[in-house]
Amino acid sequence: MTMRISKGLIPFIILALCAACNRAPRTGISVTNELDFERLMMVEVPLKTLDPSPSGQWIVKDEDGHEIESQVTSDSLLIFNALLVPKGTSTFWVSPGQHASYDTLATGRIYHERLDDVAWENENVAFRAYGPALQRNGERGYGYDLFLKHGPTGPVLEQLYARELQPGWHQLVDSLRRAGLKAQADSVAAFHSYHTDSGLGMDPYAVGPTLGAGVAALLDDEGNFSYPWCYQTAEVLEQGPLRFRVFLTFPPRELDGDTITEVRLITLDAGQNLNHTVVKYLGLSKPRTIVSGVPLRDDGPYTANVAEGYISYCDPALAGNNTPEQRGNLYVGLAYPFIPDSAKVVTDAGQPHLVAYTTYYPDSLYVYHWGYGWDHGNIPSYSAFNTLLSHQSLSSRP
Repeated sequence: MTMRISKGLIPFIILALCAACNRAPRTGISVTNELDFERLMMVEVPLKTLDPSPSGQWIVKDEDGHEIESQVTSDSLLIFNALLVPKGTSTFWVSPGQHASYDTLATGRIYHERLDDVAWENENVAFRAYGPALQRNGERGYGYDLFLKHGPTGPVLEQLYARELQPGWHQLVDSLRRAGLKAQADSVAAFHSYHTDSGLGMDPYAVGPTLGAGVAALLDDEGNFSYPWCYQTAEVLEQGPLRFRVFLTFPPRELDGDTITEVRLITLDAGQNLNHTVVKYLGLSKPRTIVSGVPLRDDGPYTANVAEGYISYCDPALAGNNTPEQRGNLYVGLAYPFIPDSAKVVTDAGQPHLVAYTTYYPDSLYVYHWGYGWDHGNIPSYSAFNTLLSHQSLSSRP
């Protein structure tokens, strides 16, 4: 008996689940990459196609018999990463049983202790979305924020937040500065502030009333970005070891006579630099133009490659007491499973943005990828990041 399962937006991928009619103790999964470049793919296998496992776990092995990390998700999928060679096929074997202990690579949570941030990471990248406590304070943080990581590495957000939120260190820094002890003050600040790189990574990114690291926004009738501000509710659906997933809802808002509610499903898988995000607007009465992109902070290079389905910007990492050598080069960008209508630089509320345009239809889904690379992390250059974005766009087209 041979079964086939669909991979949704992943093109040129053929997954065949092969199981004997008498329910053989293991299931073979063949994954074919028909693209001409190597790619890391998170394979998703519906649990209903597998033999039952009394432990609630399954063991996945590669063609050489080595066990590889896997995860059972809340939507009843067994997932595991497959590194696929160009124009090649790999076979994996799944059997019921107790799998080995795995390191957590993708994880996150709601940091109520830090103004309701939702923050998440994998071994390469880390991000956050601002929550209702920040909005109540009146701070305008509309877009996504990011933390740079010296990846690949293990989780760092718990340590960064713990240091930043430790009571009294701000007062200690102030007292040392008043006493003329600048070196000691800088040392304390470097250890505690997550805006300064002390070896774990840092948040050097300015968000404010912008799209940040890749938020989408509808345009109003005047052509202005319509932001939802901070999320209202958050439900973490997956916390690793291979996938983090969170569902965000935003407060209802008025848009040219419509009362709309925005919802987002954000997924970050192990091994990736980009989040997969699905956005839907409820209550919209007519099609509208939608944009997504990033603010331009200076005259750094940017790319608007509509034909290959991505936009990107080489952004200076400026925040914190970091030297230019510590800052390095930050690359932010978005990749699309479709060809945008156009991409260009526009100014919203006085801030230039690089954005891609398309049309959003009521009750449809807006799907895209967004994230970053850092030359002190796992992406050595701007050209390498653009290649990553181009490959992501090609890999996710239907």
